[in-house]
Amino acid sequence: MATQLLKPIMAKIHPCEIEEVRHNIQKEKRIIDTLEPIMNNHKLVIDDLLIKEDFKLEPDHQLFRQMTRITRDKGALRHDDQIDALAIAANYWVQRMDRDQTLSYNQHKEDLLDQELERFMETAIGREPEEDRFI
Repeated sequence: MATQLLKPIMAKIHPCEIEEVRHNIQKEKRIIDTLEPIMNNHKLVIDDLLIKEDFKLEPDHQLFRQMTRITRDKGALRHDDQIDALAIAANYWVQRMDRDQTLSYNQHKEDLLDQELERFMETAIGREPEEDRFI
């Protein structure tokens, strides 16, 4: 319902698509499982300006405070709005990059197979590699 109420407002401000995100895993576990691998591999990049703005917020609403105090215990944080939004965004990009990587890998395999088949056909019918290629 909230999404449907938000769509006309967003359409006036900025035309964009709104996707609902639903989870059936405990929030703290989902957040940690999403962010931990990214942070362990030093892949999370945060703009200096965001860090400065974060420290202007009330302590319970600071991203970095939430990041340093989250545990897998249910209700570990009184407020988890900032870190939850970061986890949702990070999960979106991880899935997107993984999908792109898989597509690129499959395309590369197809290209290699096409090249190998072309070489085989050239050898099988006994013509030079560049001869009659587009017939």
